[in-house]
Amino acid sequence: MRIIYVITCLGSGGAQIQVCNLADEMTQLGHDVRIVTLRDEILVSPKSDIKISSLGLEKNISTFFAAMLKLRRHIREYKPDLIHSHMIHANLFTRLLRLVMNMNCLINTAHSSNEGGSLMMFLYRISDFLSDLMTNVSQEAVYIYIRNKASIKEKIVCVYNGIDTGYFSKSKAITLNEEFNLNDDKKILLSIGRLTDAKDYPNLIAAFNMLNDINLYLFIVGIGELESDIKEIARSSHLNKNIIFLGERNDIPDLLSCCDTFVLSSKWEGFGLVVAEALGCECNVVATDCGGVKEVLADYGFLVEKMNAKELSKAIKCSLTLPKGMNAKGREYVINKFDLKYIAKQWDYIYKDKQKK
Repeated sequence: MRIIYVITCLGSGGAQIQVCNLADEMTQLGHDVRIVTLRDEILVSPKSDIKISSLGLEKNISTFFAAMLKLRRHIREYKPDLIHSHMIHANLFTRLLRLVMNMNCLINTAHSSNEGGSLMMFLYRISDFLSDLMTNVSQEAVYIYIRNKASIKEKIVCVYNGIDTGYFSKSKAITLNEEFNLNDDKKILLSIGRLTDAKDYPNLIAAFNMLNDINLYLFIVGIGELESDIKEIARSSHLNKNIIFLGERNDIPDLLSCCDTFVLSSKWEGFGLVVAEALGCECNVVATDCGGVKEVLADYGFLVEKMNAKELSKAIKCSLTLPKGMNAKGREYVINKFDLKYIAKQWDYIYKDKQKK
C-alpha cells in the first residue's frame, strides 16, 4: 500500500515523533511510505529511508496556494492508496484540497482534545464530510469532539499513540545524582515536556515549594516559548537551588530510570505520551487528570486534579514513600496496551479495512 503522512511540521513534539515512528513501522510491515510537512521545520525524522517533502507553507496567502499546488502534484505523481494527516492544520489542509481533487482515502488524526478552540471545532464540523475517518489519541478526546460536534460518533474512533517499549525500559546508566554530585540520600523529581502554558510548570513549582524539602530536587527537561518566565518563577522560589533545568536531552530513558518520581503537571494533554514512557521505565508517576492521561496511567500511579498545587504536592509526597523504579506492573500494562508494534498493527488493520470500502 502507498501511504502519504501529512503533518504540520516535524518539530520535537509528541505528534511528530509519533508520525515518524508510525512511518517506520508501516515500512517494516511492507508499505511504501512518504511524509509531507506543511512547514519547513524538520527536527525529527524516521529511522528508515523515507522520503520527506516540505510544502514551504508560511503565514501568507501566496504560500498557501503554492503549498496546495505542491501537495496536489505529490498526490498525482505518487498516487497513494491512502493519505493520513495529523494535527489540525494538516487535517484541514488535506480536507480543503479534497474539494478540488480525488483522494482514494483520507484519514485525519487529532492529537489533543484542545485544538484551537471553538473556531477550529467549527471548521472541523463543517468539513467533516471530506474525511473518510477521524481519529483522536484518547477516548476522552473522542467524546469531546462528538460533544462539540466536530465529528459524529459513527465516524470518529480512538487510536492510542504507541511507544517503543524496548527503548523506554529500565536502564542502569549514570544517574542525575552522579551527574550533579548529589548524595544518594537526595531524592529526584523529574518532569519532561515543552516549556509552554499547557504543561503548567508554575503549578509544579508551587507544589514543589509546598513540600519544603531541601533533600528533594526537581529536574525539568525541555525548552519552549515560556522558558524565561518559568525560570524566573523558579528563581523566585525559596528552593531555587533545588530546581534544575536540563534543556533538551537525548537520554530520556536513563533520566526516567534514575528518578524517584516522574511528575506531569499539565492543564491539557492529548494522549500523555510521556506518562506511558515513564511507566515503560517502571517509574512511580504522579500526573494531572487531563486529556487521555487517566487512560494512560490507569491504576499504576497517582492521578490528581489539574491546576491544584496542594493536591499535586500531596500526591508527590505519597509517591516518594514508594521504592523507586519498581513499577513493574505499570510497565506490563504499557506493553500490553501501548506498545508501538501493537498500535501499528491496529493502524494496518484500519488502513486495509478502509481500502475494502
